[in-house]
Amino acid sequence: MINDILRIKFLSERDMVLARQRAGEIAGLMGFAPHDQTRVSTAVSEAVRDCVHQGGLDEVAFLARDTNQGTLLEIHIAAPRIEPSRLDSMLEKAGALEDPLLSGMAAAKRLMDEFVVEASAGGGSTIILGRYLPQGVRCSAADTKKIADQIAKREPRDTVEEMRQQNQELVVILEEVRKRQEELIELNRELEDTNRGVLALHVELEQRSEQLRRANELKTRFISEMSHEFRTPINSILSLCQILLARVDGDLTSEQEKQIGYIKKSADDLSNLVNDLLDLAKIEAGKIEVHPSEVDIGDLFGALKGAMRPLMTTEAVRLIFEEPSGLPTLFTDEAKVAQILRNLLSNAIKFTEHGEIRVSAAMDSYREMIVFSVADTGIGISRADQEMIFQEFIQLRSPIQKKVKGTGLGLPLSRKLAELLGGTLTCKSREGEGSTFLAAIPIRYEEGAARKQMPPGQEERKDERGALLVIEDDPDQVMIYRKFLQDTGFRVVGAATLSEARDFLSRERPAAIILDILFRGEPDGWDFLSELKGAEATKDIPVLVVTILEDRQKGMVLGACDFCVKPIERADLLSKLNKLPGAKKLLIIDDEEVSRYILRGLLAGTSYVVIEARSGEEGLAKAVGEKPDVITLDLVMPEMSGFEVLTRLKADPRTAHIPVIIVTSKILDEEQRRELAKSAAGVMSKHAGSREQTIRQLRKELEKIAER
Repeated sequence: MINDILRIKFLSERDMVLARQRAGEIAGLMGFAPHDQTRVSTAVSEAVRDCVHQGGLDEVAFLARDTNQGTLLEIHIAAPRIEPSRLDSMLEKAGALEDPLLSGMAAAKRLMDEFVVEASAGGGSTIILGRYLPQGVRCSAADTKKIADQIAKREPRDTVEEMRQQNQELVVILEEVRKRQEELIELNRELEDTNRGVLALHVELEQRSEQLRRANELKTRFISEMSHEFRTPINSILSLCQILLARVDGDLTSEQEKQIGYIKKSADDLSNLVNDLLDLAKIEAGKIEVHPSEVDIGDLFGALKGAMRPLMTTEAVRLIFEEPSGLPTLFTDEAKVAQILRNLLSNAIKFTEHGEIRVSAAMDSYREMIVFSVADTGIGISRADQEMIFQEFIQLRSPIQKKVKGTGLGLPLSRKLAELLGGTLTCKSREGEGSTFLAAIPIRYEEGAARKQMPPGQEERKDERGALLVIEDDPDQVMIYRKFLQDTGFRVVGAATLSEARDFLSRERPAAIILDILFRGEPDGWDFLSELKGAEATKDIPVLVVTILEDRQKGMVLGACDFCVKPIERADLLSKLNKLPGAKKLLIIDDEEVSRYILRGLLAGTSYVVIEARSGEEGLAKAVGEKPDVITLDLVMPEMSGFEVLTRLKADPRTAHIPVIIVTSKILDEEQRRELAKSAAGVMSKHAGSREQTIRQLRKELEKIAER
């Protein structure tokens, strides 16, 4: 519902004063706080002033509108001689600060909750300003009529009275600003104390972490280098037991044979424990060697079947090896793959009292891996414990666990061996329903494959975007920038003084500069910004000013590419850095909003600015207009398929050079893949597996493109 309050016909510039007066009075009667009354009256005054200077206006109307969010005070300014395009131009110029006189409309936009420019039916424009009443305050139709009646009876204040009123408002605002400044100073003091405490804690944690790392290195080195000393006495015990049991030196009594049998069994258990410990230590120390060779999966299963049969102590459990068919020959370390599967089978046998244990292998064409599966119908593992079981010496409590012995090293060792071969080991399980362990092993072992399997976010990242010079005298703030920008391709270089910054700039040209303005014991950064923009060698380096001062206008006039007031959020910082000159653009062409959202999330924190298109036609238009560096394209879209989009992209000289990565859920046959390979830079599946795998594959394709 919309209710009229007041309409002012503009006959002369004196009506500007009347519009300001009435705006403040109406806001007060509707229940706005004093500072909001000032906001409304100032916004109306600034917008009206700009309209008068640009061609005049006919009417200012005050209305009350009921919305789902509450009552909205709307001010409609009818300007029949000003086209909307001219108002848009005014706002753009005001945003660029080319002319301070044109900042009134922009100020009105900032002060109000809503700001809309509409084209009028008879020509010209209508500017609509809106401000919501405070939460919990509503204005009914009867209230609106009462306010309209009160306003109609009021006489306009003269110019002197209006100036006095404005001065009073200014005094109130200045007092509020002073109080907020005092609060800000106190808050900054508290933050400084907190930051010092956090920094001290961070330093202490780093020291403790370094101590733990050194201790772990010493432990690993000790164990890995003591293999002979550990194994020799155990092997001696086993050999002596065999000699005694073979009765080489004479017969044994039945009791003696039983005792030696116990000794031999304990020595075997100890030998297995030592072997697992030493293998883990060697992997951690980087001393274990991989000996790849051709491995036939059928032969591997045959050997495992013979080795594991003796461990099956009950007929209630069946051990089934599915015959592998159509699988390629592996080129990997057969002994390590067999060790992984033996450990998984040994665990399955221990914790399965009835049912079956099924071993199979399948091809994962996307990742070029063979996935070995060991599935049982045992006790299962709860979701909360499924990662814990891969920690060393961890054994879950269960009734069966009391009956069987173990060291808690089998699964951790198996996962490390899988990673050493360039693969993964994961678990799927439900408590009481059994477990399935999946060991994915690359078809061909590559040197350094273990390094490629580091956890997501810890992969080695190239310094692809260059140095980012942070000129900031607060070390805590520099540390925050480093945290914000890790894994974004920027190498953050801190400079605590302007002289340090000059020294760095004399040696290296950064991709961008983040500049604070206030420095302890030094001139402020304004002169340095002017110096940067005045020098031939540095004038083209983008400078982002981040400071506590609220003087955006001065920063932009002096040449900053953008201006931010501290504290700055990580998302805002990344957004502004991604818009710097030189940032790469990536266009996503996909009709599915979810798919675009997922890809956009995967690319967060990279050097790419993401542009989206919801159809083939829109994608072709944006490819020409935006000139992206890379395009990701879905194949299955309505109206125009991805195949047609790819053909048209490559046929157009303006877009033929842009690399295209196909990201699709469509199952492609070999002929389609060959055809796509002629035009596309790469092909990815939307159902590739985990998020980490998709990130790795996407970044791999982007790195291939960057290297061309």
